[in-house]
Amino acid sequence: MPDTVPLVVDLDGTLIDGDTLQLSLRVLARTRPWLVPTVPFMVLRGRAGFKEFVSRHVSLDPARLPYRDDVVEFVKRERATGRRVVLATAANRQVADAVAAHLGLFDEVVASDGGHNAKGAGKVESIRGILGDSAFDYIGDSLPDVPVFKAARKSYLVCPSPALAEAVRGRCHVEAVFVTPRRAYT
Repeated sequence: MPDTVPLVVDLDGTLIDGDTLQLSLRVLARTRPWLVPTVPFMVLRGRAGFKEFVSRHVSLDPARLPYRDDVVEFVKRERATGRRVVLATAANRQVADAVAAHLGLFDEVVASDGGHNAKGAGKVESIRGILGDSAFDYIGDSLPDVPVFKAARKSYLVCPSPALAEAVRGRCHVEAVFVTPRRAYT
């Protein structure tokens, strides 16, 4: 019987082995070096505004991202049972939408935009915006997502740091831990 509780999936560090903002900044430096001197000024616009700026100038190819095969396969299996699957990321919406379209695994996307950074408590707020007070399970990898892990019914950790493992110990129901070898953006 399929699980009727939605599965919420993080992008950076979870679905992919890397950070789309860092990857985007490398591409920006390589393809539009004349914009690099403006980066410190764009940071002053706040994290959400900065991500928006970078996403307007760089498009990552979602087919070339370093996906974590075990996590992608897990999400595919859950989706195949009829389970609702949500991509929830602090990455900019343009990046998140491109990944979601490429993989075809997500019913909805929660992401940062120019005015809202969907990270930590902001991610919980965004998830609640689409799921209300309904239960959800969360698969993620980072310490800033501890509020999301705490709000989730079940937590799935991906390559957790010792600090993350300690932060969720006894505070969250950890269903499984994924450990994936590192891959690179090609």
